[in-house]
Amino acid sequence: MATKYVYPYSVKTALPTLSQIIDSLARADAKSTEYRDIRPLMAIEKRLFKAVSRFEGYRKRRRTALRSTSWTIQAIDPAYETEVEFIEARLKDAIKFIVNNYHDTVEFGKLALGLKWDIETWDNEDQTREAWAPIEFKYYEPEDCEFNEDYPGGVAQLLHESGLMLRKAFQESILESYILAYDGNPLHGGLLRTLLIPGWLWSQDLQDWRNFNRRLKGLVVANYGGMQAADADAQEAAEEAVRTLGDTNWAAVPESIKFEFLKMVDATANSSYQDFKKQMQEDFEVAWLGTAGTTGLDNPYGSRAAVEALIHQVGQTIAYEDRQNCKDVINEQLIRQDYMRNFAGESDRHVLPYEFVWKVEKVQDNERNARVALSMLRDMKVPLYRTELEEKCGFTIASEDEIIQPNTQVFTGMEI
Repeated sequence: MATKYVYPYSVKTALPTLSQIIDSLARADAKSTEYRDIRPLMAIEKRLFKAVSRFEGYRKRRRTALRSTSWTIQAIDPAYETEVEFIEARLKDAIKFIVNNYHDTVEFGKLALGLKWDIETWDNEDQTREAWAPIEFKYYEPEDCEFNEDYPGGVAQLLHESGLMLRKAFQESILESYILAYDGNPLHGGLLRTLLIPGWLWSQDLQDWRNFNRRLKGLVVANYGGMQAADADAQEAAEEAVRTLGDTNWAAVPESIKFEFLKMVDATANSSYQDFKKQMQEDFEVAWLGTAGTTGLDNPYGSRAAVEALIHQVGQTIAYEDRQNCKDVINEQLIRQDYMRNFAGESDRHVLPYEFVWKVEKVQDNERNARVALSMLRDMKVPLYRTELEEKCGFTIASEDEIIQPNTQVFTGMEI
């Protein structure tokens, strides 16, 4: 009987040792399927989100960017215009399920989702339809599937039975189908593989920094001098004073006992940790979001706004890639599965009569638009439509008694 995979190494910290991580990479990269086992690597990668709290934040930010984008079903063939609302109604839960889990393809390098279909009744105004619809959904953990081009869809199911790992194809039927995706990288592990060693270093360096801060207090030495061994009470008082020195600022001890404060580390060495943290943070942000903020970037455009616009463009590239890849998965698999079941469509039809599309609104750069408009009006003397100007600059159209005219004190130094 198949069981849930459990990572065999029991560790107190979120991540195992570096040697165990390297061993998991070697096992995942074995060329022979007889020796290849990606499960330890997947289990360790999942622990990264606990070991490096930033990763969880980056993950949520990138996933939210996709989840928060609106979508619709669009008819390509005019004959399917009347079917669009029914298609959206029966597929909306499945689409939400795919979108919510799509980033496994990015993070772990593969994705496997199961859909169970049944005939449901759909009402729309005065029409009632019966149609096949996905009604149950199953998520396969990263340890339960493997990118493998020898299996249909390029993904194999991994079963854990009696301590052994077995590979099995995802078998589809009229009642069951699967959403399978992978990043195409022959090295297993996805994005988290590239962040595994840096994440481990980050986690270890935080512990080293904690120990460094403890050593900043220095070493306190109680010198008993010529005290006799019989002065046990005085010695005990001195030892207690040393132990509580960090919590109190006074101690009652005999005059013969002297305290010495020895310096253990140089406080200026802390800057090396700050440099390491800054560089690692930038590397993490580039890997997850396609941008490292403004830190460490040159300003070749002469204004901070221009640099921020450039960074926004880079981040938008990552968001566009996620939307495009997720859209392809939904259209090539879920939409095709729906078409075959409900319209007896051909499985190999190149262009489907309807498709899933994102409704992405173009974000206006109001500051840039305002600078362009000002240059056109003042320098080039080009007239502009008022409604278009206010729309591009983010203003609302004002009534006559609310209008602020040029050449007033509001525009001192900026007359048009």
